[in-house]
Amino acid sequence: TLELAGGMVDANEDVAAAGARELLEETGYVGGTARVIGRVSANPAIMNNWVHTILIEDCELRHAQQLDGNEEIRVRLVEAGELPHLVQRGVIHHSLVVAALHHAVITSVLRA
Repeated sequence: TLELAGGMVDANEDVAAAGARELLEETGYVGGTARVIGRVSANPAIMNNWVHTILIEDCELRHAQQLDGNEEIRVRLVEAGELPHLVQRGVIHHSLVVAALHHAVITSVLRA
């Protein structure tokens, strides 16, 4: 599937810092200030966790991926303007990624 970088917040870790850490580990990219632009509950009927959308702009590839033993990730860069079409065509279909892209649209980071 085509998804955004993501993962768990470690104990005593700031949510935005976790986003920056996961971006680095999964992609090798580092960017500017990480900021929370939205959050959703994954499935409130059976889960009590929150999924935060973190925006990090001006990213540059600076390191090799640092994947966990169970991760298999290939980085694919996509132009921002292509994202709505990828959702519409079902290439991006993970509900939490679609929600994250919605947060980017409503904060005027992406244009629908």
